[in-house]
Amino acid sequence: MPNGGIPVIVTSQTAIEGVDAPPAAIDAMMQAKGFEKFCDGAYYDSRQRLLAFDLLPKNAKLASDGIVYPIDPVVQRITPDFADFLRENPDRIHNR
Repeated sequence: MPNGGIPVIVTSQTAIEGVDAPPAAIDAMMQAKGFEKFCDGAYYDSRQRLLAFDLLPKNAKLASDGIVYPIDPVVQRITPDFADFLRENPDRIHNR
């Protein structure tokens, strides 16, 4: 695992060679990290209370080694009540 399993944020898509990651690959990567899927491109980690969104194929690269690299996801700490609201109203996540 790159960087010894410590999360890395890449802010330039030119740094990663690969193709746009398919939604299923993004879902699998985020679920393996303990995130719950709210809707396409939006995931929630209830332990850390982190919402990660805008994680769509255009913002994730699938490298030739099979690793999915998120590029510029929006990460926000939210309250459990707001997470419940978004879980029930996932259409509000990308509606900004």
